[in-house]
Amino acid sequence: MLSGINMRNLYVLALLILVSIGLGISFWFGQGERSELVLAPQALNTLENFGAQLPLSAENLAPYSHVILGIQAEATEHQEALPILLQTLTGSGLQYESLVIDSTLGLDQAKFPGATWVNFATEARSFLDKYGALLTSQRQVIFILSNFQSSQLVKGNFVDGLKKRLNLNVLSISMVRVPQYREHEGRLEISCSVSVVDSVGSGALGCQMLQLARRFYYQWPKEGKYLTAIERVTASDWLLYFQRPQNL
Repeated sequence: MLSGINMRNLYVLALLILVSIGLGISFWFGQGERSELVLAPQALNTLENFGAQLPLSAENLAPYSHVILGIQAEATEHQEALPILLQTLTGSGLQYESLVIDSTLGLDQAKFPGATWVNFATEARSFLDKYGALLTSQRQVIFILSNFQSSQLVKGNFVDGLKKRLNLNVLSISMVRVPQYREHEGRLEISCSVSVVDSVGSGALGCQMLQLARRFYYQWPKEGKYLTAIERVTASDWLLYFQRPQNL
């Protein structure tokens, strides 16, 4: 009898392991099937060239009521690139009515005159409650948030609230950094998790980043001040890989 119970337990355990592996593989490759590499990894020597790489036009901005720009808060290169990104958006015909910025990002407020500053770490939900009606009536609001809040791959974040609670059609452009070499995988700033229970909600974003990184290990340019690549995860959700070169 005991032997039968043990065998049954082993069978259940093996089945659970196979299901978990299957879910992980399905998730992993499912993400890749939806994405499109718009710009293969390349080097830039100036930020002026950075704006020219972005596939932005009046035509592909037209469907979206709001644009969400995301950065890695501690990435100084993302802060340096933000003015060029805003300049490229407006040069592509985007005339935004409001600029809303996460005050926890540590950006220089003098460089963004007229912006509204909100602590999205504590006020994201109340912001939607307070300004939901205004957001649905305004055309072209630009948000500058952390990439955790901007990516549509993250469950329950601010952009998820804009889409689900307010039914807004938004474009997310999230700047991220990825390992340049396999030896740097431990430095991935947003962890990859294919667990059924993702307590943080950012596992899908981390896996998308890691998947692209693994496609291009040792193929990133060795020269240049900045490295960049662009991946369109979906039509309305772009990942902008932007970082300084790394050394082994």
